Amino acid sequence: MRPNHNYLSLIIYNSLVGSSMIIVWALLLLTDQVPELQTQPLDITYHLISEGVCATLLLSSAYLLWRKYDNAMNITYAAWGSLFYSVCVNTPYYWNQQNWAMVGIFTVIQILTITLALSTSGVLARSSVLSEHEMIEVIA
Repeated sequence: MRPNHNYLSLIIYNSLVGSSMIIVWALLLLTDQVPELQTQPLDITYHLISEGVCATLLLSSAYLLWRKYDNAMNITYAAWGSLFYSVCVNTPYYWNQQNWAMVGIFTVIQILTITLALSTSGVLARSSVLSEHEMIEVIA
């Protein structure tokens, strides 16, 4: 079964970001690069759970889009909302560490996520803008 070509970029984006989240956290945990496990175990546990949920939503939405499920876009929007929140929370952490590469990556993810959400919801689509003639009809 082939995905709708209109959704292929969403499938790739969600798969790439979701799997990257899992890989990065796995590498950080396996190489003992998460000092918060000792200093703030409850905080980091909740953070890891939320990151895992976000990654799972992203990967699930990619699969559902691939399989052309009716509500796939609803899951996709939920995944993007979770991703948006996650990036908003994480960016200041890396900013304070002056890790500009991560700040840059997170900024790009925010821009791409917002752009995809707006373009797929019709906000950026030309067809969603009323023409001058249609506006006159609405007003009248």
